[in-house]
Amino acid sequence: MTAHVTAATVFGPAGFTSGDLGEAGLVSDDLVASALTMRGLRPLSRTARLAMVAAAAVWPQGSSGGRDAVVLGSARSSLAPLAEFVQVAAEHGPDQVFPMAFPNTVVSVHVGYVATLLGITGPAVAVCGEHAGLEAVVEACALLDGDRADRALAIGADAAEPTVLAGEPGAAEAAAAVRLSAVREAGCLARITGWWTAPSYDDLPLGVRPAAPGVAAGPFGAASGAAALVAAAHAVAADGRPRTVAGRSGVYGVAAVRLVP
Repeated sequence: MTAHVTAATVFGPAGFTSGDLGEAGLVSDDLVASALTMRGLRPLSRTARLAMVAAAAVWPQGSSGGRDAVVLGSARSSLAPLAEFVQVAAEHGPDQVFPMAFPNTVVSVHVGYVATLLGITGPAVAVCGEHAGLEAVVEACALLDGDRADRALAIGADAAEPTVLAGEPGAAEAAAAVRLSAVREAGCLARITGWWTAPSYDDLPLGVRPAAPGVAAGPFGAASGAAALVAAAHAVAADGRPRTVAGRSGVYGVAAVRLVP
């Protein structure tokens, strides 16, 4: 299969980059607000807001067609909304819970927000876990390869609300977005000429098996795997040298993605 990386970006504590997540930290509220000015954001969780910032940078509103798809990978998207929902019910009674808060406790709602705001009407897929960023890219490639979409948006995003930080003090937040197309478009950064999944690195084909352990989730959670793909695509565009991104990938075990000019 072949997929074309037509745009890719990372949004984190330092703002927009070409793949560098930078030092672990939180994204300031002012930075999020200045980067995302569209209407209809009130229901979104913080993870969904971060995902929308990165997504909007590579997928402008009004650019969607009928055969577009979006895949969002996240490890922590519903943790804070669920904790808040349960806390209110426990402290004040179930009749005091705000009904509109419930949807954010469901992990698939966040990709639905992104699809709705960007006008994407094709498949909307949620993948979960700290390695879900690279898995989102693999799933997006599978949608293109299976002729279920002509273009696909793959996102890895995770926020670090106080509830998350209470259990994981070193957690950081960021989002990485990759726009893929079945055909080459203007401004193409790289081509994906293959992707592989396997139970372990030793089970990957020799040509794409990493010499050292691949991408680790780290404090940025699911954003890390997608950010590695973003960095590789920009590096291929800059020097014309092929790259392979390999790392843990959720239910698959491990995955590898090959990029060429």
